[in-house]
Amino acid sequence: LRTARIADLRRWSLPNLLSYADRNSMAHSVECRLPFLDPHLVALALAMPADVLLHGGWAKWPLRWTLAKLGGKVPAWRIGKRWFDVPQAAWLRGPLAPVLREWLLAPHPAWESFVDLAELRRFLHNWSRRPPSHGSDDQVFQMLSLERFLRVWFTGGTDHSIVRLSREAVAVRSRT
Repeated sequence: LRTARIADLRRWSLPNLLSYADRNSMAHSVECRLPFLDPHLVALALAMPADVLLHGGWAKWPLRWTLAKLGGKVPAWRIGKRWFDVPQAAWLRGPLAPVLREWLLAPHPAWESFVDLAELRRFLHNWSRRPPSHGSDDQVFQMLSLERFLRVWFTGGTDHSIVRLSREAVAVRSRT
C-alpha cells in the first residue's frame, strides 16, 4: 500500500493537482500555500500503516480526528466531497447578461466558420427561458469565453486567419 501511495503521489495525483493549483493561482495573481505538502507531514503520512489511515470506515482518519479535536467536527466527519463551483448561472443571468445580448447582436466574424449563427441564437434563446442547469450553463459560459478570446486576440473582425484555421481544422478532422 505504501508503494502504491508513493507511486500515485509521484506519477498522477500530485503532479496533476499541483498543476491545477499553480495555474489557478497564477491566473489570479495569488500566492498558493500547500501546508499538507510539508515534507515532514508527507513522510509521517506515508509512514502510517493502512489501519491507521483507514479507521472505522473513515479515510484520512488522523487528519479528521485532529481537525475534530481542534473544533472542526462538521467538516472533519462530512461524508463526500464539497465542491467549489463557479457561480456561472448567476453570472450569466446577472452581470454577464448584457455581454450575452451584445454577443448575440454582433458575434465575432469567426463564429460563422464553425457554427450556424441562427442555430446558435435559437440555442441561446431557449437556454435563457429555461431554469439554470449545470450542463447548459457550462456550454454557454464556454461559448461566451470563446467569444471573449476571439475579441481580445482577433480584434476588429478583419483578421480572418482564425476563420481559415478553424476551417482547416474541420477539414482535417473530417478526414480522420
